[in-house]
Amino acid sequence: MPHSRLPHILLSPQPPWILCGEVPAPLEDADQPGSDVRLASINGIYTSTESDMHDEFSDKWDFPGYYGRNWDAMYECLTDLSWAPAEAYVLEISNSSQLLSRQQHSLEVLLGVLSSAGRAWTAPGSRGWPIDERRVPFHTVLRDPELTDSDLVDLYSPPGVPVSVLSTV
Repeated sequence: MPHSRLPHILLSPQPPWILCGEVPAPLEDADQPGSDVRLASINGIYTSTESDMHDEFSDKWDFPGYYGRNWDAMYECLTDLSWAPAEAYVLEISNSSQLLSRQQHSLEVLLGVLSSAGRAWTAPGSRGWPIDERRVPFHTVLRDPELTDSDLVDLYSPPGVPVSVLSTV
């Protein structure tokens, strides 16, 4: 997949790692054989509880069978992904206002895990075995047809977790 068609931020191992906005059309075709970008798409409607969320993450990222279905295990799997090699990783969460809607107290934890995973992918030698020295982009894109991008930023900006609007330029 040609890199020139994607927004620069999705190809950069720089923060912010959590963005709000529409996933660009070229990215929708990213997760095809031969592509160097791995896209995992999750629908927030199906992730209203932690249990549902762990099921969806495990399914969409093809987590190994030993995935422990807890925050530490999620972080470890998201910062490994050795079974899904790519030059960039993008997690798209559609209908994101429904994400963990029945367990809102867990939303800040999830955003912290996703942001920390993005940070880990920029620190060569901090993830995977054998040690991976590459700096690889890992971004999460939150979108919701019911909310504007700025509403999403306000909704998903807990202290310490930078969230920005995804620019398509």
